[in-house]
Amino acid sequence: MSLSYRKRGKCWYARGTVRVGREVITVKEFNTGCSSRADAEAVGAAEEAAIRERKLQGPQAALKALTIADMISDYMEARNPRAPDILVLINLTETIGHYPLHDANEAWREWTRTRGRKLAPASLHRWRAILMAAVNSGCKSRGLTPPQIATVAKVKPPTAIYLSREDRDRLLSCYSANARPVAVTLCFQGLRSGEALRLDWQFVDFERKSLFIHQTKTGRQRSIPMHPRVHQELFTLWEARGMPDKGTVFLTSSGSPYHDQTKVRFGGNPFRFVHNQACRRAGINGFTPHSWRHHWASWMVMSGCDLFTLMKLGGWSSLRMVERYAAVSSDHLSDAINRLT
Repeated sequence: MSLSYRKRGKCWYARGTVRVGREVITVKEFNTGCSSRADAEAVGAAEEAAIRERKLQGPQAALKALTIADMISDYMEARNPRAPDILVLINLTETIGHYPLHDANEAWREWTRTRGRKLAPASLHRWRAILMAAVNSGCKSRGLTPPQIATVAKVKPPTAIYLSREDRDRLLSCYSANARPVAVTLCFQGLRSGEALRLDWQFVDFERKSLFIHQTKTGRQRSIPMHPRVHQELFTLWEARGMPDKGTVFLTSSGSPYHDQTKVRFGGNPFRFVHNQACRRAGINGFTPHSWRHHWASWMVMSGCDLFTLMKLGGWSSLRMVERYAAVSSDHLSDAINRLT
């Protein structure tokens, strides 16, 4: 049993069977890309040899024949990932896509030593998760055992950070005029920076005093009550802008929207620069733009908010994500008890 050949137009095609031990493997018709029979037979012989080698060596041979780019390409076609994940997958294809699937772990280590050094551990964990999703998907569709890829050191959940009322007010007063509305919204609404910077006037309801968060990290939209201080800040800004019906709420000092973090390969909070300037003026260290979210959640709990309500208002996907703030509540209650004389 072997391959047979026939000519179609200018090219020769091959098909047939290949025996490996007692097993007969059917080879579907394929274009050899050759215009002469002799060349086509040479291509066919090479294909037969490759089939025998893959069969004799088992799954290991398939892992050597496939590349990381093959896995990523199949994954993008089959799963239609989100735009931020597509940017990650394109970067991985360009940098380590040429590596055989068998060497995926070595490829990942090389990537982390070169390109990945720019990323924080949490971001590295996300990139590895996306790579593993593509590799696992491709291997599953082919009946292969996926290669192991070194894990990223676990990131310790951030400690709940919050400012005193005095420090909070001092920091807010140190922001530039155009950045202060952003900071006030982060402080009193607990939004993620990206959620705040993407806020559009059409989703700000001054009559009902609510904000509709239409684009979120988890993909779950939510409507939340507007804090009085945020209502005052945004209403003043809205009037100064001419009462627009739509358009980006928060603009930079040059009058343009903050760049969208979901459209850049390597993140970086676009609000960080002005935030750091305000922190220097206020003499506050170690407080990032995202720390406002921890500050808000901590004060919500200390003010008596239950964790389920906090989860809904903050847009967390599970109670596990807000359990860290239970300790803040315990400390707050202890302080209150200890103040009794």
